[in-house]
Amino acid sequence: MSNIVKAEHIQIKRIALLGGLTVPYYHHAIRFYNKDGTDFVIHYTGDLSNLRGEVKVDTLKNFIATSSEAQIEVVNYEKNLPLEQVIKNAFSRVGECAYDLMKNNCEHLATACFYGKSYSKQAQSLQTFLQFLAIMNPELTRQLQTPQNQRVNTSVSSQ
Repeated sequence: MSNIVKAEHIQIKRIALLGGLTVPYYHHAIRFYNKDGTDFVIHYTGDLSNLRGEVKVDTLKNFIATSSEAQIEVVNYEKNLPLEQVIKNAFSRVGECAYDLMKNNCEHLATACFYGKSYSKQAQSLQTFLQFLAIMNPELTRQLQTPQNQRVNTSVSSQ
């Protein structure tokens, strides 16, 4: 780890298919640069179709291969933790299998390691949308909260 000279919070655009909908979102990682010019990332593996994941050390190539666009965006905030603390935080999470879309996703991982606070703008936006949806369509909200095997089929079939 003493070969690491720089770290960046990065994101790439992905597309998920959820219930026939195409949903764009960003996948986040921490990119580390070594003295010899090589780099690697630490990120939560998996995607929205596989809501289980593991924090892994990976190549940048593998990280980009999961994207609909190969454009890497650097996420900048005003205050970053010192590099040594970012390294310590990120490596302490490797092997973690506690993915939670709303509370512990790839963006939460990157912000916690890099800035000392676990936060996800995407999860916050999704929660706001779901709250709006609940107000606008309470019946749909009830249906989404009921496990599929317990839902009552209210459709009328023609004979």
